[in-house]
Amino acid sequence: STNAQADESDDARFAEQRAATVACQERLSEALRAERTPLMDALAVLQHPSRSLGGSGGVAARSKSLEEIARRAPNDVLVQWLAAAAAAETNRGAELTDAAKALLRLEPDNGAVWLFPLQTAWIAEDSDAVTEALVQISLANRFDRHFGDVAVQGFKFLKKHPSPCASHMYSSYPMIKGMYMARAVFYWPVGRMKDNGALDRMCGGEQ
Repeated sequence: STNAQADESDDARFAEQRAATVACQERLSEALRAERTPLMDALAVLQHPSRSLGGSGGVAARSKSLEEIARRAPNDVLVQWLAAAAAAETNRGAELTDAAKALLRLEPDNGAVWLFPLQTAWIAEDSDAVTEALVQISLANRFDRHFGDVAVQGFKFLKKHPSPCASHMYSSYPMIKGMYMARAVFYWPVGRMKDNGALDRMCGGEQ
């Protein structure tokens, strides 16, 4: 029937688009790894199809890969942030990861960093640790999840090394729009981090 043919055509088009997306991610991931820096390696992990399109198994593999990269760059704030955020998506904050501990060492004045121990304390029902984390958040000089920093680095990379299948998306964009697109490319896998779950529940009045 006409409807069945239309459905088959839509399925074929979707499969073609998905294959093109995976191929694009593969090429972009390879280009990032060729830079041979911890941050570019981390962004390559976020771009690899097995990490971004692999379901829960892909999420766990991505977190493990970022954890290994973070060990090589103990003083790189962006690398540690990407690793901590990915781990928070995996373990829901049940334990304070090495990356989260590194951020507490590197950025004790950043209120966003204290969301990690806050979540861990909330899960452990440790009221003293919850209070301490909230105090540190309230005293912090800033609250920075580094979305913008990651977007800037991604934007610079795409301008310098435009992906063959995505260059039309970035090459003509002004800085602000280009950064927005770069954030969508590089940060979306960890942008939905769960580290603020405890704070959300507190503010929402949940018990």
